[in-house]
Amino acid sequence: MTKLFSFLFILIFLKLNFAFSESLITSIEKYWNDINSMTGQFKQIDNDGSIQYGNFYLKKPHKSLFEYSDQEEKILTTKFFLHIINQKHFIIDSYPIGSSPIKFLFLENLNLQKHFDVISYDTADHITVELSENSEIDNSEKITLYFDKETLDLKKWEIFNEFGEKTSLEFTNILKNISISPDKFVIHYNNTNE
Repeated sequence: MTKLFSFLFILIFLKLNFAFSESLITSIEKYWNDINSMTGQFKQIDNDGSIQYGNFYLKKPHKSLFEYSDQEEKILTTKFFLHIINQKHFIIDSYPIGSSPIKFLFLENLNLQKHFDVISYDTADHITVELSENSEIDNSEKITLYFDKETLDLKKWEIFNEFGEKTSLEFTNILKNISISPDKFVIHYNNTNE
């Protein structure tokens, strides 16, 4: 009888925990999908411990820009590519976004469970959501998102590449649903827009 009670308790606990996780995911999706644009500041911590600061701009769908405070480099994403732009020497390296987690985060309507394998759990200070690609490849990219418990504001993300190297970005002074000039997301080649 005791074993049966314990088993039933575990089943109920797991069911409630799953429902709680589902509720968290739904709340985060609704909050994120209500955002059309976003700006703010970021602190980037690379895998080797080096730190950089800058400003970011996001405009759905697909567009984001990360400008570093040293003004030498910026990162621009579009629907299909991630561009690393060295402004000092004007060198542009472009990489297909493919199925990177970032690609799905910048969709107009985010559906976490459609595009990712999701593990979510609640902590004392924030809601943490771990995402990995819906892929059989073990070394695919992964991303962990940290949301404020009360406001659901995105506070931080951690991206793990296929080699397990981590890049963290912490976000502050966020403004949502404001006008951002389309020119922010244009690459200028020799003073000519492309």
